[in-house]
Amino acid sequence: NGEVLDRLRFDGLPIKPTAGRPIPSWMKDGTGMGLFIHWGLNGWSLFRGKEGNEELVKEWPKSFTASDYDPDKWMNAAKRAGFEYSVLTTRHHAGFMLWPSETEKVGGWGVNQYLNGRDLVKPWVEACRKNDIAVGFYFSPINWMWKSKDFPHRGFPRKNNWIREVQFVEGWSKEDLQEVLDKWIEQDVFPCMQELLTRYGKVDYAWFDGFNWPRVGLDFKYEEAKELLLKNQPDILLNPRYNNWGESPKFGDLGTAEGRFP
Repeated sequence: NGEVLDRLRFDGLPIKPTAGRPIPSWMKDGTGMGLFIHWGLNGWSLFRGKEGNEELVKEWPKSFTASDYDPDKWMNAAKRAGFEYSVLTTRHHAGFMLWPSETEKVGGWGVNQYLNGRDLVKPWVEACRKNDIAVGFYFSPINWMWKSKDFPHRGFPRKNNWIREVQFVEGWSKEDLQEVLDKWIEQDVFPCMQELLTRYGKVDYAWFDGFNWPRVGLDFKYEEAKELLLKNQPDILLNPRYNNWGESPKFGDLGTAEGRFP
């Protein structure tokens, strides 16, 4: 009811589930206390500049062994501290995937390539369930390492990879950009989403950190993304960041703030 919605606030905005879906039980007491785990190969330093730091790109992943990875210990501590849900960065903008994804065959990178296919998402999900903590997946549709021949450099179609740089590379029309974006979504984004939504049982929360391409009227497949999410996980809570900067209507059940306090 309205009274409940007024009490339940997250990042300064009320929780308003789309399509009349109920507020998840793990949010109903109004605390909204969750643990965000930003872990993996997520460094911005890899991709500063037009081509990024090629030496780091090749060598840094070799040092990522996850030898001290103990999600049960983490989640047990989180539960004792009062957390009700947790969000794990399954893939940040650098594109490194913490689960063994079939998309590595078409240009991705992750645990298949560097950890012999060790799934780092599964034990974290199991630890969340063991400790009665709702499961949230952070997923970045952006993938600076997607190796399509159509991309002149990482960060395309911007001239470099820094997020505030919004000038296009030369010689690309809106139609060219849409063609590449369609291929990217078809070969990388949606297959990754499908894997995360279907391999690990119930997923409580989808936390996107979306496409940061400039506003040029491109179609980011908003309706198809929403359909994919709700078809596979009908009760999932959605944040509104699948497409951060585009003109498409937003989908999402709550607001998220970045770089500011609500």
